[in-house]
Amino acid sequence: MKLKNIISMCLGVILTCTIFLTPINIKANAAVSVNASAGTVYVGDSVTFTVSASGAGTITVSGAANASLWMENNSESFTVTAGSVGSLTVSASGVLASYDDENDYNVSDSVTVNVIARPTVNNNNNNNINNNNNNTQKPIENTPVENDPVEETKTLSSDSSLKSLSVSEGSLSPTFKAGTTSYKVSLAAGTSSIKVNASANDASASISGTGEKKLKSGNNTISIVVTAEDGSTTTYKIEVYVDEKPLTTTKFNGEELNVPASSEGAAKLSKAFSETKIKMNDVEIPAWKAESLGITLVYLEKDGKTNYYIYDEQKQQVTSIYEPISVLGQNLIKVDVPSKLQSRTGMKFQEVEVDGIKFSGWVFEDKKYENYVLIYVMSEGGKYQYYLYEKTQNTLQLYMNTALISQEEYEAYVKKMEKRQNTNMMIIFGLGGLSVVLAGLCVFAFTRKKITSYKKFDKISTDHRPLTKGEHMEVDGLKDVYQDEEENS
Repeated sequence: MKLKNIISMCLGVILTCTIFLTPINIKANAAVSVNASAGTVYVGDSVTFTVSASGAGTITVSGAANASLWMENNSESFTVTAGSVGSLTVSASGVLASYDDENDYNVSDSVTVNVIARPTVNNNNNNNINNNNNNTQKPIENTPVENDPVEETKTLSSDSSLKSLSVSEGSLSPTFKAGTTSYKVSLAAGTSSIKVNASANDASASISGTGEKKLKSGNNTISIVVTAEDGSTTTYKIEVYVDEKPLTTTKFNGEELNVPASSEGAAKLSKAFSETKIKMNDVEIPAWKAESLGITLVYLEKDGKTNYYIYDEQKQQVTSIYEPISVLGQNLIKVDVPSKLQSRTGMKFQEVEVDGIKFSGWVFEDKKYENYVLIYVMSEGGKYQYYLYEKTQNTLQLYMNTALISQEEYEAYVKKMEKRQNTNMMIIFGLGGLSVVLAGLCVFAFTRKKITSYKKFDKISTDHRPLTKGEHMEVDGLKDVYQDEEENS
């Protein structure tokens, strides 16, 4: 019994250890969190907010910091300067897809930092303390005392303006004024840096954001922040545009499009696309391919506007714009309508509007269908399709290339078709009966001719008298006819 108890106890210990030591795999759903570097700051101090995401999706940051970010298991930080007493709050929300179960989750979080006034310096603190102590011992006399120290409080400056602002390349537009906080600078292609100089209107104010700044082709934003002595701030922004020298050019619909040197700022495509390189005019350019859809996209610029375009590598030409949109619950892609498809019977090709979004499409010439429009788009699966939009019900559905018809017209059409079918059946029966009669007459005529030939032959082929020469010739001819008829029959 002792041995049995010992074995049972050992088994119990092993089982308990196994249960507690076995790792538990807990799937973490998508989530977002917001943290601050401090819970309380003084006016004029800076605090850093960090937004972290577990999963993939678009996160909107609002409050003391504002941004719209695509996040994939990463973090983004925002540094904010406290301008006045109160609080600073940063919130983050959006939809993230979990890498564990591939489901979408609505996520949100926020954090608040208290902002308090910076304590002022009082040179007479000790005297006040002594006076307070004396007050506890004797009442205050109303008679003023000569040379009695007066408490002085320093007032902090709130001037956060600039006295001057200049750049080493190009010129500011408009010309600098202390009250103007937004400027633009245009530079030639290839400019890689610019130096920003500024001085504060108040010597006690501090400035950040000046000095040498690196530039890229296209748009660049430079922020100069002036912080007053009391912590209040003013931000001056300079939008610097560096002319982009295109890698090469191509034509579409008679217009010239540029291939920009950088695709930075391009909208994020679905996971079906992967970035690659292709040749255009013997120049290597960036492109995006979706092998499953058989689509190649290039990023092009026209009149300062950039977009994706569908590119045919075999023909070496752009075939259509590629613009993903969401309309009435449908994820569709705006494309250009080929010229050979623009002409449709009973329809007029023009610009149409579907739920506030403009398309190239068709309206019906028949006024009975004035509430309908037709559009030509691409589905998410890469298939070109027609969609029919009805204005009064605000509905969108696939169009099967059939003409619209009312219930009354449909019923009249059914009756017409039934009448036509009955008439056709009567004609078919009549033609069938006539065919039978004609067949009978043909058989009768053929049989009668054959019998007549036999009788005529028998009549002249008699042995009771000799035949004349003419009769011999007739007999020979009838024999030939008879033999031919026998062979044919």
